[in-house]
Amino acid sequence: MLKVGLTGSIGSGKSTVAAMLAVMGVPVYPADDHAKRFLDAPAVRSKLISVFGNQIVDNEGKMNRSQLAALVFSDPEKLELLNQLIHPMVMPDFCCWAGLYASKPYVVMEAAVLLEHGYGDCFDYIMLVSAPEAVRKHRVFQRDGMNEKAFSQRDSKQWSDEVKAALCDCNLVNDGSQALLPQVLAVHQEIIDLI
Repeated sequence: MLKVGLTGSIGSGKSTVAAMLAVMGVPVYPADDHAKRFLDAPAVRSKLISVFGNQIVDNEGKMNRSQLAALVFSDPEKLELLNQLIHPMVMPDFCCWAGLYASKPYVVMEAAVLLEHGYGDCFDYIMLVSAPEAVRKHRVFQRDGMNEKAFSQRDSKQWSDEVKAALCDCNLVNDGSQALLPQVLAVHQEIIDLI
């Protein structure tokens, strides 16, 4: 079984590619979703409250993710603290999860900051999903209601497509003018052929 990374900047269409792969029967591990689950672990939540204060939890003691995101994406030191708590949990969890699918030809981890956090060497193949900044902004504004400042704060924490492309095995262009599905099907076959 091969381990495949799927990365791309905010609004590039990683989740769209992940959904296509899932429909094709490829197990996909959405790292952001699992990282959010780690936020609710009692030890992590306690540490986050000690660092960021009670403002990051609601009246029921549940994590207020939007408040936490507002804090960390506007302060590089706070983002680094959050990353130091959460990211060491992601790769071991992925490896455990991947073991459940040992009979599959390959599994995929979808993660925006896969390369930025040094996970590149953990994968047999890495896919990049890229799109022009204007297209990505439009998608994020429509999807999340995010404003320009919030987009820029998050986007600035991710490497450019050019830097990522040099470290990836393929680049799926999701600019709205090129059909994405044929690209995904071709990459899927390329990965199958590696086995």
